[in-house]
Amino acid sequence: MESKILVDTNVLLDYFLTREPFFNDAKQIIEKCAEGKINACIAAHSVSNMFFIQCVLYPLASAKGI
Repeated sequence: MESKILVDTNVLLDYFLTREPFFNDAKQIIEKCAEGKINACIAAHSVSNMFFIQCVLYPLASAKGI
């Protein structure tokens, strides 16, 4: 039986932002998903939450070099 999981927003943030002490655990989850060992999904609101956090951490003005 294939494992099926819901990946929480915090796991994604730990991975993408290299947040310690959970980065290595998050990386293992992402890698297993990429390898097809785990069937994972994320909640729809995770996308908008991550976009908001990205905008706060990396504002558009600084991305454009203004």
